[in-house]
Amino acid sequence: LADGTLTPFEFVLLHVVQRHAQAAPQRTPSRALNLGGVLSEIETVLSWMAHAGASEPEAAFARSRTALPGIPPLTLQPRGIASPALAEEAVARLGRLSPQGKRLLLRALAEVAAHDGSIGAEEGELLRALCACWECPMPPLWISGSDPQA
Repeated sequence: LADGTLTPFEFVLLHVVQRHAQAAPQRTPSRALNLGGVLSEIETVLSWMAHAGASEPEAAFARSRTALPGIPPLTLQPRGIASPALAEEAVARLGRLSPQGKRLLLRALAEVAAHDGSIGAEEGELLRALCACWECPMPPLWISGSDPQA
């Protein structure tokens, strides 16, 4: 934020902190969404992951196809966040996915993160932060003091 830009990780971290700082979670009962109803939002978060530490974001993004069978082809979006308000809406709508939808989305995010055979620190922390946003806790991917790139 100090440089005047908002990275996907900074945005997601801010979202998690704001959610936990609220006195009581603001939950309204609503019907769970299916993957087909949030394709734009899925493109957004998969694009964030593809650009997080990947030297070839197109190849990383393409890995999501194996985890999301039956949905139309998605398009890699440019790096960064065009609008924090739209990013907030995307994360919130994806939080309303059915449990099966969340499982498939998280698998797709993990496929994108691990496209090159490893998950780097930036990719791993973005994945953990998104999981926290969607109330799907994820343990650390590596132990403290270890090199996540090794």
